[in-house]
Amino acid sequence: GLQTVYPPENETLHARILQSGAVLSQFWPDFSGVVGGANFLARNRTMAHLSQAMVVVEASFRSGARSAAVYAQKVGRPVLLLRSLVSSEAWAKEM
Repeated sequence: GLQTVYPPENETLHARILQSGAVLSQFWPDFSGVVGGANFLARNRTMAHLSQAMVVVEASFRSGARSAAVYAQKVGRPVLLLRSLVSSEAWAKEM
């Protein structure tokens, strides 16, 4: 939620973004639960829907960056991968 900064060391960054931009969340403002990483997948879906394109620099098969790229592709956003990623990860060759 918007009232919970995670990880806590991003508190200063969060405050700076609030001063000149927008902080978005698909959760209620007072939501603070992290449920086995499932919330990160929800965040990745939100990012994929809001982005004009997804750029992935480094990502293993089980990474959040890969899941964000897959969601972006599903909703018709361009996915840009570094050549080094494509040559080192089987999942990237299939995108």
